[in-house]
Amino acid sequence: MNMERLTQKSREAFMAAQQLAAEKHHQEVTGKHLLAALLHQEEGITPRLLEQAGISLPQLNTQLNQQLDSVPSVYGYDGPVYM
Repeated sequence: MNMERLTQKSREAFMAAQQLAAEKHHQEVTGKHLLAALLHQEEGITPRLLEQAGISLPQLNTQLNQQLDSVPSVYGYDGPVYM
């Protein structure tokens, strides 16, 4: 993926998703990490679009956090987080 072709907000979201995966000791970035990053992005459009679609953001955040917490964590690994 050529990150140079993405918008600044998209690059920020991918970087935040990668950081979240690293903080949770996950070996790869998944769509769940990216969704979590998009939901918490400053001045991001994702929360507004989801609310307009009738999705409960608190409920989505709770379910997303539960799913992220269920992903196996790997400790003692200093390598990159894969996208």
